[in-house]
Amino acid sequence: MSNKVKWVLLLLLVILKESGPTTACSSSCSLTCDCRGSGLTSVPQDLPASIVRLDLRDNAITTLRQSDFLKYRYVTYLHLGNNKISLIESKTFSNLTSLTELYLYQNQLASLPADAFAGLGHLQRLELYHNKLSALPNDIFNGLGHLQRLDLYQNELTSLSADIFNGLGNLAILDMYQNELRSLPADIFAGLGKLQELWLGQNELASLPSDIFVGLGSLRELWLGQNKLPSLPANVFQGLHNVTSLHLDNNQLTSLPADAFEGLDSLEWLDLHRNDISSIEAGAFSGTPKLQHLDLEYNNISSIAADAFVNLPRLQALLLSHNKINVFPAEALSNIDISSLTDLQIEDNEMKTLRHMTYWRPSQT
Repeated sequence: MSNKVKWVLLLLLVILKESGPTTACSSSCSLTCDCRGSGLTSVPQDLPASIVRLDLRDNAITTLRQSDFLKYRYVTYLHLGNNKISLIESKTFSNLTSLTELYLYQNQLASLPADAFAGLGHLQRLELYHNKLSALPNDIFNGLGHLQRLDLYQNELTSLSADIFNGLGNLAILDMYQNELRSLPADIFAGLGKLQELWLGQNELASLPSDIFVGLGSLRELWLGQNKLPSLPANVFQGLHNVTSLHLDNNQLTSLPADAFEGLDSLEWLDLHRNDISSIEAGAFSGTPKLQHLDLEYNNISSIAADAFVNLPRLQALLLSHNKINVFPAEALSNIDISSLTDLQIEDNEMKTLRHMTYWRPSQT
């Protein structure tokens, strides 16, 4: 056989492979069936019953019925993201008792039945973000005791019941960013002792119960930015000894009272930019001895107490730009280890001159 004939045959094989039915989403797929972007309008029923991973993202599926997954009882990974799902029938996934990951993000879900996730006792990850959910049944997450990650961000939730997360004692990440939550029950996070990340940013929160974070001793990241908080309850962060990152930017905070951040022994990053803070009182950050980054830009700060920055031996970045500071007290910096401070931003204030600071030593490069 000539080389020319061989090349022609090879080209024909390639063409047939690309134009013919794909084995990735057919009765020929083995443990994993990849049906991404296949133009499906419903869950296919001709796949092997033995599959353990089923990827149906980027299709046009509109409805999930209880009968859709009866055949696929061994599935541990089910991806339904970026479809057009607006309806999930009761107990749709109840036969998938081995399921550990369920992705339902970027669909058109406006509501869910209370037993939507019944039978999923081994589920560890549930992603519901980028839907149109405005409310959730009180017992929607009942029986999901192994859940470790729950993504609810970019929905339209306005309120949640106090017991909505009951029984989720293994939850490590809870994301409710970019909803329309106006308030939260005081004990909504009770029992979430293993929670490490809590995302509450970009909501409509105007207040926080003083004991809302009690029991969250494992928390490491707390996001409260882009809300409408005018003040912080006294000792609201007490007990959060493992939090390293706290975001309170883009709120309506007007002041930082002494000991406002008491209890945040491990805090390294504190973001307070774009609030309405007018002054910094003495000892405002005394409870954060490990703080490295402090962002106070775009506020209305005109007054800084001499002892505003006490007990900050590790501070590396102090951002005070875009405020109304007209007299910068040199004493405030005297409480900071200048050898550690490598980034001091004070531009766009109202200072005409700076007092001579003999202790100031710019970092060496």
